[in-house]
Amino acid sequence: MSAAALSPTGIPISVTGQPSIDDRFHLIGIGGAGMSGMAFALMEQGAQISGSDRTESPTIQALRQAGAQIGIGDWSGLVAQATWIVASDAIWPDHPEIQWALERDVPVWRRSQMLAWLLRDKRLIAVAGAHGKTTATAMIAAILEQAGLDPVVALGGEPLRKGPQWRGGWRIGQGEWAVAEACEAYGAFLDLTPEIALVTNIEADHLDHHKSFDALKKKFRAFIQSASRTAIVCADDETAVRVAQESGRAYETYGFDQGALKSIRLAVPGRHNELNALGAISAALKCGATIDDCKKALEAFSGTHRRLEHVAELQGIAVIDDYAHHPTEIRASIEAVRTSYPDRRLIVVFQPHLYSRTRDFLQEFADALALADWAVLTDIYPARETPIPGISAAVIVERLHDLGKSNARYVPVLSKIAPVIAPKLRESDVLVLMGAGDIDKVPAQVVRRLEHRDSQLRIAVLMGGDSEEREVSLISGRRVMDALQEQGFETVAIDPAKPGELAQLATDGGFDAAFVALHGRYGEGGSIQGLLDMLGIPYTGSDPLASALAMNKAASLAILRQAGLTTPQGQLVHRGDALQIDPPCAVKPNSGGSTLGVSIVRNPDRLDAALERAWALDEAALVEELIEGVEISATILGLDDPVCLPLVEILPRQGFYDFQAKYEQGATEEIVPARISTQATERASEAALVAHKAIGCRGLSRVDMIIRDDEPVILEINTVPGLTPTSLAPRCAEAAGISFGEFCRLQVEYALQAWSRI
Repeated sequence: MSAAALSPTGIPISVTGQPSIDDRFHLIGIGGAGMSGMAFALMEQGAQISGSDRTESPTIQALRQAGAQIGIGDWSGLVAQATWIVASDAIWPDHPEIQWALERDVPVWRRSQMLAWLLRDKRLIAVAGAHGKTTATAMIAAILEQAGLDPVVALGGEPLRKGPQWRGGWRIGQGEWAVAEACEAYGAFLDLTPEIALVTNIEADHLDHHKSFDALKKKFRAFIQSASRTAIVCADDETAVRVAQESGRAYETYGFDQGALKSIRLAVPGRHNELNALGAISAALKCGATIDDCKKALEAFSGTHRRLEHVAELQGIAVIDDYAHHPTEIRASIEAVRTSYPDRRLIVVFQPHLYSRTRDFLQEFADALALADWAVLTDIYPARETPIPGISAAVIVERLHDLGKSNARYVPVLSKIAPVIAPKLRESDVLVLMGAGDIDKVPAQVVRRLEHRDSQLRIAVLMGGDSEEREVSLISGRRVMDALQEQGFETVAIDPAKPGELAQLATDGGFDAAFVALHGRYGEGGSIQGLLDMLGIPYTGSDPLASALAMNKAASLAILRQAGLTTPQGQLVHRGDALQIDPPCAVKPNSGGSTLGVSIVRNPDRLDAALERAWALDEAALVEELIEGVEISATILGLDDPVCLPLVEILPRQGFYDFQAKYEQGATEEIVPARISTQATERASEAALVAHKAIGCRGLSRVDMIIRDDEPVILEINTVPGLTPTSLAPRCAEAAGISFGEFCRLQVEYALQAWSRI
């Protein structure tokens, strides 16, 4: 190995020797914006290229089409032929390909070293700064192109409009000039040897590497000193000017006072872009471009990807993708959007980048995001860092609340952003998805949901499952699917008991909502509801807590008694417990539905058998005093102002409303409205509503009662009632003039409405 220094992560890198174009270059992290551009440039010069990356991407595919050999997730094979390794600054020394190179004394370079080598024969304009360097670099490139100078360009992004000379973020040029984005993050800009050094601004950032702002400013002084011809510094940035003065090198300035933009109408918004344009003009004029070249280029310049990139305008809603990840950049972007979209509600969804940056600017992030009408935070994109205790995007949300932004929201999982945000958007809103991590995936997800918002929704109908009520659930689910299809929905059946079907919820990613037609412990006990919450899919019925409470009969009846309702006296009995209630009584599993395992015991000799029957389905049995009277059921429907539908009276032909009587056609007579007094009807309806609210039910529930002496006694509450042809809830809805199709459609609407409030 030749003489070596260390990369930012500690990789020994070669500082002597030069490659030749006959070398075989292997680029680690080849799909990144900077590395991919260099790969294209090397292949353009005839070099053989291989590389590796973690994931496939359109950039990887384009590189392969150009001739590169690339491995994804497989660190062996391709590197074995390499004679020169290039690694991004995010690669660590224990990377297998780095280990392979070090063991064989194959030279390793940082990306910035290779960039300098590729531009070694060019007159270089290097653009550095805490903010705006990508846009300023792209503006200079556009002006030099307009002037016919045919520059080489190395950009950290991609222009939105570009000619055939561009390969990703690299422009193949034959002219004498090159313009490159020079990154200060790890001091990489000091590998370049510019003729002109442009500094847009200097601000504390990347202190995880530089350790202090003074250390960062020292690097900028060295960068300014490296310019062989001149340095150009923004006069509106006091720090940049002070650092230039301290460098001891002669420099020039640009700024708002110079008025160079008076005759130019920029196509990109924001005062920060006006400054970027002024810097670009100052640099381009020194290369021989004219003011007329500047005017033509900048008035046609539409920006670069992910810099306030207008993604779509749908239903009067603007969706914008932005790279801002520093408080100053957030302020600038928000101010620019406010200028471009005055008097429109501005929603910013921000993904912080790096734990260390979040720690350093917690309050500044909150102050900047408070400029939006509504700010939503998602989890920190860690990049190369591990979590720092006490640092979370949720802390920024708390500080936003302290600033009076009570609507600020933390949505930890990125995949939940689109389903949470899209339903809340309204006409004239402006949505900006902001951050330097992987939040760039979200705009397309939001657009897709907006596109489908007023068209056919795709509903996952959950049915079957692993419970004693599987067959009932399958009947309910198939009936729901037919009804929703008639209502114009696209439906997909998902049976959690079948291998792989439940995974569709996570992998398909295209469901607008889930209709829960699962009965029994795993369908209405809160488990599936919790999973749907985690996956970010709106669903019908109650949330996990209400579902779990209703499933536990003893717990729910205790809550109902506290709410002032009458319930049977009962005892929760486990094996070995002393029984304190004598027959006649009802014995049932504490958790379960559809009367499976339920017995009416009038003879004490039958009590043990009844308990065994209940324990066969649940470890706890609920033994209740037997309530005699008129058996009725109430269906509660609605979200904000739920109503009790007409009561149904239940008359099983065999005298007991067991599982067979409940689902066998003709086994039970259901009479609507129930033949009870007006006073009993009113009391029962009111009691059902109180029960629904006391448990925290949402959208739909069924409350089973006995009317005794005109007073309702509540037996249980069910959050996912049966939806078969003989089920009571649809029967009550029909009595209220609500068809089954309309009944199912309402459930979906309630699900989406409830989700939009989370």
